[in-house]
Order: sequence, then structure tokens, then C-alpha cells
Amino acid sequence: MAGVRVITDSSACLPDPAVADPRVSVLPISILLPDGEWPDGPATAPRVYAALAAGQRVRSSPPTAVEYLDAIEQGDFEASVVVTPAVEFTVMYRNATVAARLSSRPVEVVDCRTAAAAQTLVVLAVLDAVHAGASATDAAAVARSVAADADLVAALPTMSAVEHNASLPPSSAGRVDAGMPSLFRFHNGSVIHVGDVRPGADAVEAIRQAWAEHGGSRGRRVGTSVGPGRGASALVFHADEDELARRLADELPGHPGVVPFSPAMAIHTGPGWLGLAWLSGA
Repeated sequence: MAGVRVITDSSACLPDPAVADPRVSVLPISILLPDGEWPDGPATAPRVYAALAAGQRVRSSPPTAVEYLDAIEQGDFEASVVVTPAVEFTVMYRNATVAARLSSRPVEVVDCRTAAAAQTLVVLAVLDAVHAGASATDAAAVARSVAADADLVAALPTMSAVEHNASLPPSSAGRVDAGMPSLFRFHNGSVIHVGDVRPGADAVEAIRQAWAEHGGSRGRRVGTSVGPGRGASALVFHADEDELARRLADELPGHPGVVPFSPAMAIHTGPGWLGLAWLSGA
């Protein structure tokens, strides 16, 4: 058998070069719309946003333990590292852990303690380690170290996004003004309300300031190449806000890459997200 497989789910917002890497397996979240079942991904986003805007019922179904097990057992790999979103946000960590117990191959399951583009940074770090020859155990140790440094700030910059925004996890704290775009921080399994984007204020500048206030400007080098690993240390992400996302990337040191937000996540948080994920360690 050859090397280590890296397994994650479609909420991780992986850039295309990483998705195409033969060592990577991305398990799609299923999206259930009135007109049928669709795989999570950028191509499904317009359908999801249209359904949310129309007030239709939209649901998602995460990868099952059986699907994780199939990915672990597939191919000629000696071991696997599975990276999931924080256990507070989804059952994926539990499903992957069940699959690991059932597998005949060595498996490391890592709760990345975050989600979305911050999870992407953890996966890319694991992929770096695997390409450098790391064992599954060593690559998982890298994942846990990077997860401890992973941070994310995001905003709902449009009023339509606020109107359609679903409830955030119970761990979110602070008063949220339903009539005002808000800033949230995702860190260590929690979602915290950290401020509002005041009327007339620039959402891009609000996120840049939140990034600086929470240690982004002192973190690991921003803007390294986004591809199969290559040390990516920051990513801008968005849900149907491409112009704002590219402006945010242009205004940050190193011009980090831009990736789309998972429409499966937008089902639960609402469309319109604009955010920045980074690694805060030295």
C-alpha cells in the first residue's frame, strides 16, 4: 500500500487543486431541496439560495459512518487521516469515529475545532505533511496543532442575508441585532458574536479590523499559495459575495486565496456570508 489518504467533507471549502489531489477524498454533504437531492458544492449554491429566498424547506444530510468507512477502505492506502468540523456543529466527527472503529486499516480522526475555510487550512496542513512523507499519526498531530491556531471571523454584510439567516449554534454569545449585519468569530468549537457592521460601514473593513483585533496581523504568514498544501495560512470565503470577497483578499497582506462557502452550511447560517480564516500561531 502507498501512503496516507486525507479524508474530509464538502463543508471544508477546499480549493480545486486540493480536491484534485489523488490523496484527498471529499465526502459530499447531501442537500435536500423540493426538487430532489443534490450534492453540496458551488454548482448547487444557486438552487439553495433561491430556495432559501423563496422560504422553501431546505435540509442537509452529513456523510454517514458507512460513507466514511467506504472512503477509508477505498484504494491502495496504508492509513487515513479524517478531518471533520467541530463536534459542536455536526455529527460528522461521531460518524467518522464509528467508521474508524470498524475499519481494518489504521485511521486517525481529528476534530478541527472549527469549520468552513478554517477547516480548509487544517486539511491543507495535513496534506502538506502527507506529501512530505508523514505517517497518519504524525499528520494527525500536525492537524491538531494547526487546529489550535485556526481562527475565523465572518460577517453577514447584506440585509437580505440577515433576513434569511437561520439560528446560530447555542454557543454564540452577545446581543445580536436582527436588523443589523453582524460579525461572528468561530474558534475552538464556539461561535461568538463579536460586533455589528453599523449602517454605512464597510463590511470588508469591519472584517479586516476584526482579523487584526483577534491576532491575525501577528499570525503565520498570510497569502501563501493555495493548492495541495503548500502552507496556506489564510483564506477568504464567501456565500454569493464574490466581489466583496476579492476586495477583502486584495486589502490583506499577501492577498490570500478566495474560496466559496459551502451551500450546505448556508442552509443553517443563511446566505451572504463573507469571512476570513487564518492561522494565529507564530
